[in-house]
Amino acid sequence: MAAVFSLMGSELAVRDGTPPSEAHQDSHDRAAEIQQLEAELQVMARLRAQAGTADLRDRLPEGLRAKREIEGAQYYLFEFDGGTTIVRPFRRSRRATAARDAQAALATLEAEKQDDPQSDGVIVSADSMDQLKRAYPNYYSDTLRFTAEVQRVVN
Repeated sequence: MAAVFSLMGSELAVRDGTPPSEAHQDSHDRAAEIQQLEAELQVMARLRAQAGTADLRDRLPEGLRAKREIEGAQYYLFEFDGGTTIVRPFRRSRRATAARDAQAALATLEAEKQDDPQSDGVIVSADSMDQLKRAYPNYYSDTLRFTAEVQRVVN
Protein backbone atom coordinates (compact mmCIF):
# COMPACT_ATOMS: atom_id res chain seq x y z
CA MET A 1 0.00 0.00 0.00
CA ALA A 2 2.91 2.36 0.55
CA ALA A 3 3.51 2.36 -3.22
CA VAL A 4 -0.10 3.40 -3.80
CA PHE A 5 0.26 6.30 -1.36
CA SER A 6 3.48 7.39 -3.05
CA LEU A 7 2.00 7.22 -6.55
CA MET A 8 -1.19 8.96 -5.46
CA GLY A 9 0.89 11.66 -3.76
CA SER A 10 2.43 12.46 -7.15
CA GLU A 11 -0.94 12.21 -8.87
CA LEU A 12 -2.50 14.66 -6.40
CA ALA A 13 0.51 16.97 -6.62
CA VAL A 14 0.07 17.26 -10.39
CA ARG A 15 -3.65 17.85 -9.96
CA ASP A 16 -2.84 20.65 -7.51
CA GLY A 17 -0.33 22.24 -9.89
CA THR A 18 2.91 21.10 -8.28
CA PRO A 19 5.49 18.73 -9.73
CA PRO A 20 5.32 15.00 -9.02
CA SER A 21 8.17 13.17 -7.34
CA GLU A 22 11.19 12.33 -9.50
CA ALA A 23 10.21 8.66 -9.46
CA HIS A 24 6.72 9.30 -10.82
CA GLN A 25 7.09 11.81 -13.67
CA ASP A 26 5.07 10.04 -16.38
CA SER A 27 1.31 10.33 -15.79
CA HIS A 28 0.51 7.30 -18.00
CA ASP A 29 2.98 5.12 -16.07
CA ARG A 30 1.58 6.40 -12.75
CA ALA A 31 -1.99 5.56 -13.73
CA ALA A 32 -1.01 2.14 -15.10
CA GLU A 33 0.93 1.30 -11.94
CA ILE A 34 -1.93 2.42 -9.68
CA GLN A 35 -4.34 0.30 -11.74
CA GLN A 36 -2.02 -2.71 -11.48
CA LEU A 37 -1.62 -2.27 -7.72
CA GLU A 38 -5.37 -1.94 -7.31
CA ALA A 39 -5.87 -5.26 -9.10
CA GLU A 40 -3.13 -7.02 -7.09
CA LEU A 41 -3.80 -5.54 -3.65
CA GLN A 42 -7.52 -4.75 -3.82
CA VAL A 43 -6.70 -1.18 -2.88
CA MET A 44 -10.26 0.10 -3.19
CA ALA A 45 -11.65 -2.59 -0.89
CA ARG A 46 -8.93 -1.92 1.67
CA LEU A 47 -9.52 1.84 1.61
CA ARG A 48 -13.28 1.40 1.95
CA ALA A 49 -12.75 -0.92 4.93
CA GLN A 50 -10.68 1.77 6.63
CA ALA A 51 -13.11 4.61 5.94
CA GLY A 52 -14.85 6.29 8.83
CA THR A 53 -12.38 5.78 11.66
CA ALA A 54 -12.21 9.23 13.18
CA ASP A 55 -10.03 8.63 16.23
CA LEU A 56 -6.45 7.45 15.92
CA ARG A 57 -6.68 5.98 19.42
CA ASP A 58 -9.13 3.40 18.03
CA ARG A 59 -6.24 2.00 15.98
CA LEU A 60 -3.80 1.60 18.87
CA PRO A 61 -3.16 -1.84 20.33
CA GLU A 62 -5.39 -2.45 23.37
CA GLY A 63 -2.61 -1.95 25.92
CA LEU A 64 -1.67 1.48 24.55
CA ARG A 65 -5.03 3.22 24.65
CA ALA A 66 -4.27 5.27 27.75
CA LYS A 67 -3.16 8.78 26.84
CA ARG A 68 -0.16 8.74 29.15
CA GLU A 69 1.24 5.72 27.30
CA ILE A 70 1.31 7.54 23.95
CA GLU A 71 2.34 11.02 25.09
CA GLY A 72 5.81 11.85 23.94
CA ALA A 73 5.81 9.51 20.95
CA GLN A 74 7.97 10.74 18.08
CA TYR A 75 7.55 7.87 15.62
CA TYR A 76 4.47 5.90 14.67
CA LEU A 77 4.41 2.61 12.81
CA PHE A 78 1.22 2.15 10.78
CA GLU A 79 0.59 -1.55 10.19
CA PHE A 80 -1.87 -2.10 7.35
CA ASP A 81 -3.24 -5.63 7.22
CA GLY A 82 -6.16 -6.19 4.90
CA GLY A 83 -8.87 -3.82 6.02
CA THR A 84 -7.38 -3.06 9.42
CA THR A 85 -4.75 -0.61 10.58
CA ILE A 86 -2.82 -0.71 13.84
CA VAL A 87 -0.72 2.25 14.96
CA ARG A 88 2.26 1.61 17.24
CA PRO A 89 3.84 4.69 18.85
CA PHE A 90 7.53 4.92 19.73
CA ARG A 91 8.40 7.43 22.46
CA ARG A 92 10.73 10.33 21.79
CA SER A 93 12.25 10.35 25.28
CA ARG A 94 15.00 8.29 23.72
CA ARG A 95 14.91 9.69 20.16
CA ALA A 96 17.70 7.57 18.66
CA THR A 97 16.38 4.45 20.34
CA ALA A 98 12.81 5.23 19.28
CA ALA A 99 13.89 5.58 15.65
CA ARG A 100 15.86 2.35 15.83
CA ASP A 101 12.99 0.53 17.55
CA ALA A 102 10.51 1.73 14.93
CA GLN A 103 12.83 0.62 12.11
CA ALA A 104 13.29 -2.78 13.77
CA ALA A 105 9.53 -3.20 14.22
CA LEU A 106 8.96 -2.36 10.54
CA ALA A 107 11.66 -4.83 9.46
CA THR A 108 10.05 -7.54 11.61
CA LEU A 109 6.61 -6.77 10.17
CA GLU A 110 7.96 -6.91 6.61
CA ALA A 111 9.74 -10.22 7.29
CA GLU A 112 6.67 -11.78 8.89
CA LYS A 113 4.30 -10.58 6.17
CA GLN A 114 6.56 -10.76 3.10
CA ASP A 115 4.25 -13.19 1.30
CA ASP A 116 1.06 -11.32 2.21
CA PRO A 117 0.16 -8.68 -0.42
CA GLN A 118 -2.56 -7.38 1.93
CA SER A 119 0.02 -6.34 4.52
CA ASP A 120 2.17 -3.24 4.59
CA GLY A 121 3.79 -0.87 7.04
CA VAL A 122 5.08 2.67 7.13
CA ILE A 123 6.86 4.77 9.76
CA VAL A 124 5.90 8.40 10.18
CA SER A 125 7.26 11.05 12.51
CA ALA A 126 5.21 13.63 14.37
CA ASP A 127 5.55 15.51 17.65
CA SER A 128 2.01 14.76 18.80
CA MET A 129 -1.12 12.83 17.92
CA ASP A 130 -2.71 16.08 16.71
CA GLN A 131 0.24 16.82 14.42
CA LEU A 132 0.11 13.25 13.14
CA LYS A 133 -3.56 13.64 12.30
CA ARG A 134 -2.91 16.91 10.43
CA ALA A 135 0.15 15.62 8.59
CA TYR A 136 -1.16 12.19 7.57
CA PRO A 137 -4.97 12.35 7.49
CA ASN A 138 -5.40 9.58 4.92
CA TYR A 139 -3.66 7.00 7.10
CA TYR A 140 -6.39 6.89 9.70
CA SER A 141 -9.21 9.35 9.20
CA ASP A 142 -12.17 9.18 6.88
CA THR A 143 -10.60 8.03 3.63
CA LEU A 144 -13.61 8.66 1.41
CA ARG A 145 -12.08 11.65 -0.42
CA PHE A 146 -8.79 9.85 -0.98
CA THR A 147 -10.65 6.71 -2.06
CA ALA A 148 -12.58 8.78 -4.62
CA GLU A 149 -9.28 10.09 -6.03
CA VAL A 150 -7.88 6.57 -6.32
CA GLN A 151 -11.10 5.45 -8.00
CA ARG A 152 -10.79 8.30 -10.51
CA VAL A 153 -7.30 7.11 -11.48
CA VAL A 154 -8.29 3.43 -11.59
CA ASN A 155 -11.17 4.18 -13.94
